[in-house]
Amino acid sequence: MARDLGNPVDVSRTKRRSDTRQRGIDNALKAMMEHKETRAWLHSLLSFCRLYESNFATSGLVMAHSEGQRNVGLMVLADIMRVAPQQYVLMLEENKEKDDDDGTSSEPGRASSERLGASDSLGDSLADAGSDT
Repeated sequence: MARDLGNPVDVSRTKRRSDTRQRGIDNALKAMMEHKETRAWLHSLLSFCRLYESNFATSGLVMAHSEGQRNVGLMVLADIMRVAPQQYVLMLEENKEKDDDDGTSSEPGRASSERLGASDSLGDSLADAGSDT
């Protein structure tokens, strides 16, 4: 059925459908955040999306791919923060010990700065990264 954006009835009907669909998505995400197992899965997803680390790469294609992964993670994180911010904090607390064990981090910026180390300079780290290719 064609929608007439100039017709207030069609616009109203489309908005109601969209709002109903968004409420369903929000309710599903809230339900996911209520369970420890799905919070752990979402944490893994956000970590896989490289949300908490720099995506700099000397290759534009590699960087574009990494930024695409990060963009998905940012979208998921925005939805979580909108519907279940308290459970997001709980998710970080539940996974802090795991992050500490494997050297990753749930804290923005922490993983990248920890890889550099206190005595390393950014230039040395970039030079080391360039010598791997």
